[in-house]
Amino acid sequence: LIVVDVVEGVCTQTHAVLHKALKERMQPCLVLNKLDRMILEMKFTPVEAFHHLKRIVENVNALAYSLVISELRIEKEGDVNTKGNSGEVDLDHPLLQKWTFAPEEGNVVFSSALDCWGFNLNKFANMWAKKLEINRNVLLKYLWEDCAINNRDKKIVKCDPHDINSKPMFATMILEPIWQLYEIGIEQKDPTKASKMAQR
Repeated sequence: LIVVDVVEGVCTQTHAVLHKALKERMQPCLVLNKLDRMILEMKFTPVEAFHHLKRIVENVNALAYSLVISELRIEKEGDVNTKGNSGEVDLDHPLLQKWTFAPEEGNVVFSSALDCWGFNLNKFANMWAKKLEINRNVLLKYLWEDCAINNRDKKIVKCDPHDINSKPMFATMILEPIWQLYEIGIEQKDPTKASKMAQR
């Protein structure tokens, strides 16, 4: 588990852990922790939180990519059969695929260790696909994208940057309910109402 604090983002420790896990050829899973801090301390809106989380995943992927490329080049130079080659690395190499973090692939978890909860996109894709009666795989593919769902015809469309009501699905279908739970349970101090809401 590569745990990244969503407030601090990628730091020196992230680099060290990624490097060690890669050297040992572990199966990586990225955990974006402390989402509760984005709600209670940073006071992000769900849309702001979505864009912040996307940047963190992009930053982790950029770091992982550079480490994997470096590792593959070292391996290639050490291989007697490839001496004299240009040092180019195959961008379809399985190690690069394995070390690319994508929520829709199930290798990214969003969590709050303090409050003992976490999820990946699969859970919400299954739930919303049933509620909206749309294809689960299609929903999963676009849930992490800058896309919205048109409730009238249940079509997935690109978010319109000029329309304040056009919000990414990840923000509206996943983060907004979590933000509401925190608002009711912690800000309004109404655990009974929050508990009922969580069961829906």
